Amino acid sequence: MKKLLLFLLVLLSFSIVPQVSGLQRLDDAWDTASTSFILGEDNSITVFAPQWTLWPIWNLTTSNGEYRLIGEMPAIGVYKREGYDFRQKLLIINLNESALELLPRHMRQAIIPGIKQFDNMGEEIVKNNLKCHICAVITGKGSHTDDVTMVGKEFNLSFHGFIGRHFQPNLADFAADIPVGMFVPKGVLAASHDTIPMERCGAIHVSCHRDGPNKCLSPDNARFTAISEISSFWTVAKNGGPGDDIIITYHLLLNTARISDAAYWAVNYDYDYDLIPAAAKYDLMLAAVRRIPNELNLDEFSASVLKDWVDNVVHVSREFNPEEPFSPTEEPPKLAHENYHGFNVVEYRGKFYGIQQDQGAFYMSKIENGDYNVSFDGNSLEAVQARITDYVTPKLDFENYHAFNIIEYMGGFYGILQNEGAFDINRIMNGGYSASFAGNSQAQVRERIDDHLN
Repeated sequence: MKKLLLFLLVLLSFSIVPQVSGLQRLDDAWDTASTSFILGEDNSITVFAPQWTLWPIWNLTTSNGEYRLIGEMPAIGVYKREGYDFRQKLLIINLNESALELLPRHMRQAIIPGIKQFDNMGEEIVKNNLKCHICAVITGKGSHTDDVTMVGKEFNLSFHGFIGRHFQPNLADFAADIPVGMFVPKGVLAASHDTIPMERCGAIHVSCHRDGPNKCLSPDNARFTAISEISSFWTVAKNGGPGDDIIITYHLLLNTARISDAAYWAVNYDYDYDLIPAAAKYDLMLAAVRRIPNELNLDEFSASVLKDWVDNVVHVSREFNPEEPFSPTEEPPKLAHENYHGFNVVEYRGKFYGIQQDQGAFYMSKIENGDYNVSFDGNSLEAVQARITDYVTPKLDFENYHAFNIIEYMGGFYGILQNEGAFDINRIMNGGYSASFAGNSQAQVRERIDDHLN
């Protein structure tokens, strides 16, 4: 009963009105930020994206009559003086408060300062009288043609639809300073300048205004660079009074035309045949998306990013049962050591478990199903700490392979020139070595060194 009452309170805080139980396919979502276009009176193009919603059922909304942008999520595009070229949304899933369990500790604290690792975030939203919408979205090419890669390109996140929720429907000129942030970026680096705040929330200016006959969105100040064929990240933005209106978005970004096209057909396949319930069609759709890396023979990093996104969405899509018994006698997990080399060590039922902080809250079911990227277990805190220390300590795997040292670090292998100093993963990620190579094995790194030298 206690669990049911809490859940119903959370529904109210999420501004969601339950209509029917179960997962549903809704009418396609649409806005003018779904493909390449100029924000003008006569030349805006509208593209529809399939929209699913978890229980309780809720729809995305158009934020403002003047700017037909979705109010509950940001758009991704390339800023130009005459207007944005936006990338196309391929799939939108309206989530519920279950998705909050995926958020890492530092993102939770950026949304609700002072929240603790094992606090119920949905309950904290209720206590603080906040409104929150959570979506998962796949974004494809849109603003780029088939012969142009999006890897290595800079993009901007547009929160203009979100601020439009707080202004009159037909008001063309409005602006706001709002806190936004990107969290757990995978396959993403900082832009050349005006990078969106990463792993934190910071204020940016968002402006909508008329410039002659055109309606303009500016500035270009929430940028990032996509560096792999597939990227993923979370974004958060706050608006309203003292930040009491929140949108949280879980992005999967497909950065080549072939992957974008494959995802388009996976989510738009006609599953509407007889005797197949909505939930089964939803499962088939996500399974088709998850097969894309194998079908296209993608590199392991991009494949893991896509599969992790799909697996997380599947995890939080499990059906909620309001009649499920609540057991107040079951001992909850205890945080034994916070942030031990980027891991939280949790004590649960007499054992200890180490999970990476950016993997969200601890759930025994995720340990058992192997849903965490990396996890360690042991019979004592010291045993798990020792395994984590071994994992995060760089090891010389091969010395002086054609003047390169090959280093094993956190499950990966890296080749750097011997005369360029010690191994530093941040220097690798920022391109600080004159030459460096990464792979899933020593042999793969050696092969890439050979290709470089030949």
